Amino acid sequence: MRVIRADLEVPFWCSFSEYGTVNIRPTYPFPPPTTLFGLIQNALQKPALHDLTDNDRKGIGLQYIEDYSKLNFAIIINESGEKIDDYLNIHKGSREIEGIESSLKEELQNRLDDLNLHENDEKKLKKELNKLKRKNFSENFLKITNNQKISEKDEKQILALLELIKAAGADELLIFIQSFWNSFKGGINGYNLNKKWISTQINRQRIITPKYTIYVTSTDSAGEYSIDNMYSCLKSPKRPLYLGESDDIVIVSKLAIKEVNDELIKSVKIDSVIPGVRTNCQLVKIPCKLKNDFPDEKGHNLICSIPQGDLDQELSCLDVEGEHIVFLRNDS
Repeated sequence: MRVIRADLEVPFWCSFSEYGTVNIRPTYPFPPPTTLFGLIQNALQKPALHDLTDNDRKGIGLQYIEDYSKLNFAIIINESGEKIDDYLNIHKGSREIEGIESSLKEELQNRLDDLNLHENDEKKLKKELNKLKRKNFSENFLKITNNQKISEKDEKQILALLELIKAAGADELLIFIQSFWNSFKGGINGYNLNKKWISTQINRQRIITPKYTIYVTSTDSAGEYSIDNMYSCLKSPKRPLYLGESDDIVIVSKLAIKEVNDELIKSVKIDSVIPGVRTNCQLVKIPCKLKNDFPDEKGHNLICSIPQGDLDQELSCLDVEGEHIVFLRNDS
């Protein structure tokens, strides 16, 4: 059997947030297989699902599930690092308004093309579309119409825009803008549109300067996820590599392809994380499936054991140049 072996050293800190946590985010003590798959994806310059359109996300997401199923990992914790609590202030809210304003700008652009205005008037109005598309333009226009007070700066800007629209004979733009925003007053669209941004504090655990060794096997013999291609991309990655969050830099060293004897040995000394429950171990539940995968009867998680010394009974394992390892999926 051919495997990739690599040492992973985090020079600063990293965090592998437990799946499903929100404001309080404990970290797993080692990178789960899903995180290691992300490391390989980054080396291959694969796009993140959240960067894709809805149409592309589904198909590519299913492809990633298939690609992930080809790989298996063994993980050794060489240095566990020091866990610390970090506190972050973040803003929560909805960014839906940005997409709505963009669609309004596009509609206004089309309506200006249909109005057959004087060329100079049309040109001037098109320059102001970024102001006309804003929700606060509609709100301030209503306030001025109802003799309500707004800031001097806003009033000056609104009056200038109204004068420009009137001079161009494009009053129907104002009617359309008001009608557009009125359609978002109720229901879920209205809720998302008017959702206020709030500040909240997150408690995130981080691990200072941990070190790991990983082994990777693949059932892909000649494709992107073949041992040779993954080795090549990890050696010369197409993007900067990180482990966990996108600013948690990782140094990959002692990268090598190893020929491993498939014959299992038995030993009470296991160096890697072990799937299942064992004595004299620290137990941890980690994700073993991608977020967008469908859970089977076992769910998305896998209970693992981190050896704290010799086991009380021998366990089947692979001997790789003196390191006794067990891959996390039992079918390998």
